[in-house]
Amino acid sequence: MAEIRELGKKLNVSEVIDGVKLDPDKFRLNVTKAKARTDFNKNQFDSLSPKKQKEFKKNFMKHFIVLLTILPFFTFCGQQKNKEETSQTPQTQESISGNYSATYYLIRHAEKVRTDPKDPDPALNIDGMVRAKRWATYFEPITIDEIYITKYMRTKQTISLIAQQKQISPKRYDPNTVYSEEFLKQTNGKTVLIAGHSNTTPQLVNQLIGEEKFEDMDDNDNSTLFKVTINGSDKKVETITVE
Repeated sequence: MAEIRELGKKLNVSEVIDGVKLDPDKFRLNVTKAKARTDFNKNQFDSLSPKKQKEFKKNFMKHFIVLLTILPFFTFCGQQKNKEETSQTPQTQESISGNYSATYYLIRHAEKVRTDPKDPDPALNIDGMVRAKRWATYFEPITIDEIYITKYMRTKQTISLIAQQKQISPKRYDPNTVYSEEFLKQTNGKTVLIAGHSNTTPQLVNQLIGEEKFEDMDDNDNSTLFKVTINGSDKKVETITVE
């Protein structure tokens, strides 16, 4: 188990999630998945020609610098470091009836720094920054009218490139209270991107479609995209994996 803990430390895999220590089997599984993902990415990089590897490193650093530059524009005044919102799973409310029409894209924040389990508001790690760029590439051809984020830095960082790309100022929301008739009215007729957390994202999907369909996301799952389409009483959801 000591070797697993040491490997987990190197891969930024925490043994404590939201203040709760994982059982050994769950922690070992998380470390194994992270190792497999790291090896896969390394093999992909090693398979590139020296010229392509140099080009990849150059592009990565360029996007990394851009991300660090624009983050201050999405900092909210008076932000306080409070207990993780994800510790309170929003209760599913009954579906609100109404002739609303909208498309919602819901994602979890990208990979975060896990070196300090006591830090309630960690930033994205390198993998998370790469994924933020990947999300920006995915959403580039898609029209987005509004973007919603929680009070935590990692959701802001995850969508910062998209917000710059679409020239949209993200709106902050509380996952525990966001689902309401007022929210449906505000987003009626729009295409909306919502960044959340491993438990709040599937719960909001459930609220939007009016049924208990999805459970909390796996702690290593930062690539699932939920696309919810509402047209009056017709409500559909599609899950897409964006690697």
